[in-house]
Amino acid sequence: MPFLIALFVLFIVPLQAQAGNATELWIQVVKNNRAQNFSTLENFLLQYSDWPQASRLLKMAEETMPSNYPDQKVLRLYRDLQPQTTRGVTAYTRVLTEQGEAGKAQAVLKDFWEKKTLSTDDQAEAFQRFRKNLSGDNHQRRVDMLLYSGQYTSARALARMLGQGFPQLVEARITMAENKAGAEGAIARVPAALQSDAGLLFERLRYRRVRDLNSGMQEILARQPSIQRIANPESWWRERHILVRRMMERRNFGEAYKLAAAHGQAEGAPFADAEWLAGWLSLRFLDKPERAAGHFEKMYKAVTTPVSKSRGAYWLGRALEAMGRKDEAVQWYENAFQYPTTFYGQRAAERLNRSKLPWKWADGGDTSGARAQIKGEPRYIAAQILKSRGMTREAAMFIDSLAENIISPAGYAALGKMAVELGVQYEGVVIAKEAARKNIFLREVGYPTRTAAKTVRSVDPAMVHALIRQESQFDSRALSSAGARGLMQLMPATAQETAKKHGIGHRKEWLTDRPEHNIRLGTLYFKGLLDRYDNAYPLAVAAYNAGPGNVNKWLKLFGDPRTKQIHWLDWVELIPISETRNYVQRVLENQRIYQDEAL
Repeated sequence: MPFLIALFVLFIVPLQAQAGNATELWIQVVKNNRAQNFSTLENFLLQYSDWPQASRLLKMAEETMPSNYPDQKVLRLYRDLQPQTTRGVTAYTRVLTEQGEAGKAQAVLKDFWEKKTLSTDDQAEAFQRFRKNLSGDNHQRRVDMLLYSGQYTSARALARMLGQGFPQLVEARITMAENKAGAEGAIARVPAALQSDAGLLFERLRYRRVRDLNSGMQEILARQPSIQRIANPESWWRERHILVRRMMERRNFGEAYKLAAAHGQAEGAPFADAEWLAGWLSLRFLDKPERAAGHFEKMYKAVTTPVSKSRGAYWLGRALEAMGRKDEAVQWYENAFQYPTTFYGQRAAERLNRSKLPWKWADGGDTSGARAQIKGEPRYIAAQILKSRGMTREAAMFIDSLAENIISPAGYAALGKMAVELGVQYEGVVIAKEAARKNIFLREVGYPTRTAAKTVRSVDPAMVHALIRQESQFDSRALSSAGARGLMQLMPATAQETAKKHGIGHRKEWLTDRPEHNIRLGTLYFKGLLDRYDNAYPLAVAAYNAGPGNVNKWLKLFGDPRTKQIHWLDWVELIPISETRNYVQRVLENQRIYQDEAL
């Protein structure tokens, strides 16, 4: 025992003191924006470069970096961090070049110029200093970055420095991005050499979409540039996807398929989404299961997360079943069934007539080793300090940062439980969701419960919990950009109306100050939606997210699953708003978990 006490005093106490001092410095810079001397910032960055927003401290350090700062210290400073200012990138690339690493220096400079947000003065300095080291492509990518992120002042300033038609190009793109009149004239003023600029084409596409010029959108999409020329492939898919959905609303499924199949994507979520959509349209509306199977197989091979794997496997099974290849279909349903916490894993269970789902919870084992490792992490000590001072959001940032380094089930389980013990319960759900993307499922911290979920007898408590998990991740003080508040993310007007209807005392601040009050009002509001839609949960859940007005419109557009006009699964996938489509699936999968586990 004396040995353990000595060990604690020798190692743990100094570690906590150092982390405490570092936390104070972090607060002063990140929260209070107070200037610090260079040596103080340098010492912090050399020890804590993995802390959240370390780049803020590096930027401050670069602004006061001595001109004679030793080369080896420069290399140490940027070992784990990238330059934030022209002063910083100048120092780092100079040292790299002198050390014989000119290739790395060029890569650092290219990345800095194409991606970094700079003040107009800093941008001008970087342009003048490095113009001989940067290509036209580098400048083009910076212009794209500035325009796509809405940094119009910097984009105009850079365009003036570039000349050669770039001022006209940038003005035309901004005119369309802001949906202003005079777009045709602005486009006409762009020199012929830049008329085929991919960014200009994209803004023309988006401009036509905003103005509901569908045929004009098709004309642009027919000459979509190759993926190598596009700076924002996901945005091109987003615009194409919107037009596909518009064709679906008009029941022009053939044209919708052609647009989806010609997506031009090469990888990532846009590729997977496009291939799935082309397959689903082929199978469910064009009676072409063979073609559908090809699309679903491509999608399945391109994805890694349980949600996407189960989706691809399920629909490939459906396509094979439609082709009469039932044995193969069963195998694909079995593949989807391996992900029982997902919406389509649960749909696969239905095709297989399996009533019991094989939950694979990862938080039942020994986590003592992982807990000990996390406790010794300076970031965890910082989270404890921040939480003790009432800085819950900041503490959550450090918990999130710790999660980035975890790969084991025990690590996720330990960190999730420690976040809850720290008093940041919603971080347990956040960590569980991140773990689930790696096929690691946490029951205890991932699916919390509240006794207030049982206050309205006619509403399934599992559904109430499922809604809370998706709406706020059990953050009782959650506040959305739209003004929705608390666990069930109620808008103040909706809460007031619901309270008045049921004779319940109410104040707006109670939505965040009294979690049980929030749950009661949210559950009563949801009950009203269930009553309106004859206890059809998919419709009520969609209405909770997008409003009854939208749901009523979609029922007219696509048919009513309550009267068998359309299968409810197809109705969900036809929802035009991607957020609501995802929301309905996530809530329904959560409900099944809460029901089966009797949580």
